[in-house]
Amino acid sequence: EMDSVMVTIANFGTVTQMGFDVSYQVNDEDVVTENIGGIVIEPGAQTTYTFNQTFNSTALQTYQIRAFLTLNSDEFLVNNTSDFDFITATPLPYLESFETGSLPSGWATPGELFSVTDGHNAGSFVLFDNLWESDDLFVATSPVLGPVTATDSVTFNYRFVNFDGAGLIPKNLIAGDSLNTYVSVDCGETYDLVLSVNSSNHTPTNTFRTGVIQLADYAGEAIKIRFEATWAEGDYYVDIDNIRIVQCPANFDLQTAFVNETANGEAN
Repeated sequence: EMDSVMVTIANFGTVTQMGFDVSYQVNDEDVVTENIGGIVIEPGAQTTYTFNQTFNSTALQTYQIRAFLTLNSDEFLVNNTSDFDFITATPLPYLESFETGSLPSGWATPGELFSVTDGHNAGSFVLFDNLWESDDLFVATSPVLGPVTATDSVTFNYRFVNFDGAGLIPKNLIAGDSLNTYVSVDCGETYDLVLSVNSSNHTPTNTFRTGVIQLADYAGEAIKIRFEATWAEGDYYVDIDNIRIVQCPANFDLQTAFVNETANGEAN
C-alpha cells in the first residue's frame, strides 16, 4: 500500500512566505523534497501540504518519518523539523493488561465514557462495561497486531458478575447474553467470529476464566481483535483482561551439552 505524508506548516514570523521547499524521509530511505509553489502563508497563519510522492507502507512495521522545511530567510531553525512514528502493526508477542488505568493507545470502545476500571472486585484494572436495559452492547477493538504465525494463539481472561454484590455474585447467562470474539485481517472492514461465550458453554463464577483462540488460519496476516458483549437480561458487568498473543515456535531447536564437574565432589 502506498501512503501519503501530510504536514501542517505554520508561519510564526512577520513576513508572508511562499515558494519554499519541504521534505520528508522515511526510516533511512532517500529524502523526498518538493516545493510548495504558490501556496501563501500569511504571518500567524498555517496551512497543510500533502506531498505528491508517496511511500510504500506494505511491510508490517514502524515507519519513522521526519518532515522538515528549508527557508533561507528563517532565523529560528529549531521548529523546522517534526518526527513521528507511523505504525502499521504492533509487533508480537503482545500483552495488554490495562494497568495504566486508561484505554491504551490504539484501542477503541465506541460510545463508552469509561471502559477501564479496577472496581467491583476486579482485582486489577480491566476492560469492562456495565450491561443492562439501557446499555445492551459493548464493543472493544484492538490495534492492528502482527504478523502472526501458524503456531500463535490469543488468550484472554473474562468474567460476568452481577451489578448487585459489587462483582462478587456470578451472572447466570441466558440466551442472548454473550461475549463474542472476532478477528479481522482487513483493518476492521470485516470480521470472522472465532469464539463465543454464551449460556450454552459458560459456567457462572466470580473468578476469571480464560478464552483461547488458535491463529493458524491467519498465519502471515496482521489482525485486529474485536470483543462484543451483548445483553439479554439483568444488570451485570462483563470484564476482560490480560489479552495476549502467545508465540510458540513449531521447533524450539534445543541443543544439549554435558558439562563435567569443575572440581571433585561437585555436580556435573
